[in-house]
Formats: sequence, C-alpha cells, structure tokens
Amino acid sequence: MLGYVDQASNNFDSDFDAELLSVGKDSFWSIIDNKKLGIQGRQAPLFNDDIVKLGMKAADDGTYTISLKDREGIFSTTQTVYLKDKYLNKVINITENPYSFSTTAGTYDDRFEVVYRPSENLAADNVVKKGIQIYKDSQNFIVKSDENLEEVSLYDALGRLLFNTKNAKNEVLINKTILAEGMYIIKAYSRNTMLTKKVLK
Repeated sequence: MLGYVDQASNNFDSDFDAELLSVGKDSFWSIIDNKKLGIQGRQAPLFNDDIVKLGMKAADDGTYTISLKDREGIFSTTQTVYLKDKYLNKVINITENPYSFSTTAGTYDDRFEVVYRPSENLAADNVVKKGIQIYKDSQNFIVKSDENLEEVSLYDALGRLLFNTKNAKNEVLINKTILAEGMYIIKAYSRNTMLTKKVLK
C-alpha cells in the first residue's frame, strides 16, 4: 500500500509506515532505509519527480504480473502511475495496463521503481533539460545553463531549504562534502525553464 499524506515524510515514520510482517512465497514491498514496507505513507503533495523503490521475492522461475488495484484519491482520477523496470530499461504505464515480466527465483530489491512520469532519464545522475544541466563530481553538485540562472535551490528529503542563490551566472556549484548521506532535491530556473532533480550524496 502506498499513499501520500500531509503529515508524513519520505523517511521511515512509524506513524505512517509499517514494515512487512513476513516475506511470503511470492511477495512485493516498497523500501525505505533498507526496510521492507507493507504500508508506506509519503509526504504530500505528490511531485511527479518522486521515486519509490520496490522489492520483490519470486519463489519460482516464471512469468509474474504487476498491476494496480483499489486506487483512491488522485490515483483514481488524475494521477498516472508508471513502473520502471531497471533491468530491461522500460517505463510502463500501469494505470492503463498490468505489466508481465519473466524472472528467475530470488529476491530483488534493485529492479523496480514507482515513478510518475515516463522520462527515460528518471534514474540518471546527469540530467539535461532545455539547456539546464544538473550533475555531480567528487566535491559538488553542479548546475549549468546556456543562459544565466535566475535561481538555484537545494532541499533535503523533508523539503527544508539548505541552499539558495539568485541571479547567478550560468554555473552554480553546491558543495556536497558538507552534506549528510542521503537524497536531495535541486530546483533550477533559467528564464522560461525550470528543472527539478533528485540527487544522491
């Protein structure tokens, strides 16, 4: 079960998240901090660049099918849900159709993600959009643009603003060596273009 709740965060929270009680013969779960979750409450509102890691156990070699059921709220009306198969480099609209795939028996915590846009670059560390680039080296997160950057902001996973600069030139360096390990969000504006990207330290 996956939902978006006003009071929830995107870290493990015992008020909104519940670990899987047991891993059955064939099981499916979401993942936070290496915990297998049967229920996950994520921070509302839902942004279309959100990514939810999934894990699964297949007891036997064969073909399995993933589908959505019991959709409520925005998931029953306007919000499209995509499944990313990282092994096959596919992004599937599972709001419209179930997804069938073949696998050998085993446990897989690195194959699937729930995403909310069909971009081929969802999992990339280096992203380009209309002249804006966001990437990293050993010391910095780097934001570059063909034009001067109007504003660049860095947020942590709880949505707290950690860095902001306005009216910069066409390159901004954000020192990531002073940051804790984890996920961050960079938002960059350049004239009529805005790019939001999740990055990992």
